[in-house]
Amino acid sequence: MSTYEAISLMILFSMLISTQGDGGFVLLMIVVKIYLWGCSEVTRNYSK
Repeated sequence: MSTYEAISLMILFSMLISTQGDGGFVLLMIVVKIYLWGCSEVTRNYSK
């Protein structure tokens, strides 16, 4: 696991713990999308 992935997971878990209700769900979806985008960016950079 890379440092980027570890940081992303920590942010994800902290959001899950600290937010409740619909607002928390929306934040979670945003974080997941950023995480997936970041992973695809990293993969693209490594494959060059």
